[in-house]
Amino acid sequence: MRFAVLGDLHLDPDDARFARASEQLRALSPGRVICLGDFGNGKASGTRASFERARCWLEALDVPFESLLGNHDLERVEVFASDDEVVRSYCDAMRIEKPYDSFDLGEALGITLSSTAFRNKRGYAHEVSIDEAQFAWFADTLERHRDRPVFVFSHAPPLGSRLRVLQHPHLRGGNAWLNQSNGPRRFSRLLERHPQVRLWFSGHNHLGQDHPRALSHVGRCLFVHTGVIGAQSRDGRHHSRLLDFEGGRVSIETLDHTTGAQRVAAEFDLMANTVTQHDVDEVEVAPPCFAAPGAEILGSDSQRGSLGRSVMVESQAMLVEFDRELEDPVGVVSDNPRHRTLGFEGDQLVAGGAANRLRVFPNDDGYYFAIPSRNRRLLGSARIALRALARRVLAR
Repeated sequence: MRFAVLGDLHLDPDDARFARASEQLRALSPGRVICLGDFGNGKASGTRASFERARCWLEALDVPFESLLGNHDLERVEVFASDDEVVRSYCDAMRIEKPYDSFDLGEALGITLSSTAFRNKRGYAHEVSIDEAQFAWFADTLERHRDRPVFVFSHAPPLGSRLRVLQHPHLRGGNAWLNQSNGPRRFSRLLERHPQVRLWFSGHNHLGQDHPRALSHVGRCLFVHTGVIGAQSRDGRHHSRLLDFEGGRVSIETLDHTTGAQRVAAEFDLMANTVTQHDVDEVEVAPPCFAAPGAEILGSDSQRGSLGRSVMVESQAMLVEFDRELEDPVGVVSDNPRHRTLGFEGDQLVAGGAANRLRVFPNDDGYYFAIPSRNRRLLGSARIALRALARRVLAR
């Protein structure tokens, strides 16, 4: 079976790249197309019209398709009164019952997961986050299909995937991973209990597919980054994924929409759990180190920048926190170069000298990273509540 995976769509009807991509995909005759969300472009993002246009564009491919919600699909707060209203509008436009689902891929089961929260995020509003009911459905679906390979499709990757096409600005803003500010380790724990999850596709980062670790093999799952078709590309590359799946073997290809060329990135043998590299610039199956080239693990020789589950690394002039076990960066503790000197007092991280000292206690998930751009709607509500409280106190 052949199917195609499209990353963040950001459909622009005036961009000729989308007409060309449509012709390329129809000529390849995939059995199914899966789109990873973010349907609208610019100010059209998050509107009913963007959902309708995306559905029409996907229908014109003349093959069955699946889709899911990304972070930008929920951002139009002046149009929809609630996240639930956005989800209902999306489902109605796409003619589906709910924003997540399972579907048949022949030998495997496909699962889509949608971002469903924006207005009430405790962290960055643009974080990609699935809700509790959806996570419970996901866990139950995996439990009921233990004897069948499962392929998962989400807008952002889970922590523990070791993909390296993210970093800045997603890591800096706090929306690199699924549920980054709310239980980000839960997905890795779920995969440990369900080794039948063999492929996990994600986008969100607007980068092409020829970067180191655009694919990463962790345990029994191959995580696959997917690029974009249109002008939203951050590196000038316009890519989608093609997969051929038969007899337990998966061939993963890059489709270059600029040239129409196809190249095999890797072959994945589900039975032997082996990955054969074809494009050495893209696939990385060796265990990753904490520090990227030019980065440095901070701390004394005895501490080596570690505290509990975290390892602190200086990278791109930032103090970056890595999860020691999952070997992924979870966020930025500080972007002040004066905070390079580290120390620890109990469970408290202390960075910098006496004149510029930073003290950080762990958050509810045991991490120290900061979310500098928090949900402005929640901050506004908090300020209103504080003003009201102050008025009541002064009136007494």
